[in-house]
Amino acid sequence: VRIYGPEAESLIRSRLLPGRKIEIQQGAPQRRGPGTATPFYAGAVHQDYGLRPEDFEESLAAFVPPEIVRGWRERFDQDDVAGFLLVNLWRPVYMQDPLMHMPLAVCEPRSVRVEDCIPLSLLEFGPTGRPTNQLALRRHPAQRWYYYPGMTRHEVLAFKNYQFFKDDSEAKVEACFHTAFEDPTAPPGVEERQSCEHRVSVFVLRD
Repeated sequence: VRIYGPEAESLIRSRLLPGRKIEIQQGAPQRRGPGTATPFYAGAVHQDYGLRPEDFEESLAAFVPPEIVRGWRERFDQDDVAGFLLVNLWRPVYMQDPLMHMPLAVCEPRSVRVEDCIPLSLLEFGPTGRPTNQLALRRHPAQRWYYYPGMTRHEVLAFKNYQFFKDDSEAKVEACFHTAFEDPTAPPGVEERQSCEHRVSVFVLRD
């Protein structure tokens, strides 16, 4: 938190949203891999928070106390807020070799049709016991998937977990569907993935 938080804020302000009037809120990064509290990898295509603010609010409530959910909603509803993004900074950590075991693939949001999004919930997945509000994805040939082969612990992948702007008249796909996958080019016995994801809340303010 002490080191990565300021680095994350600098990256968002200088590289991802330069010149935008923003307000950033951060929690703690989460590690994933053997020996961690989350030793599994999400191997199904998903988007974590849905399309509308109500979807995000419901999914948030599966993971944090009610007062945090109320605080998010109160801030989002204020007139000076134009929109909200949740930026995921994802990277390999504590690995000696480039990542070849269960790398992360992301889908270009503009290649996804709303009608191919399938609402789903995970029960008893979050610490509060409330259901999550997520999306699965029906396959369509227009979808464009990408991954970065051989990522090292000195690299970070930034992608949007969620985005909504109040001036949008209808829901549209603005965030990345993603999944871990088995790389068919990986040789046997590669180092198991250890990764870190840091989800950063960004309120975009009106000028």
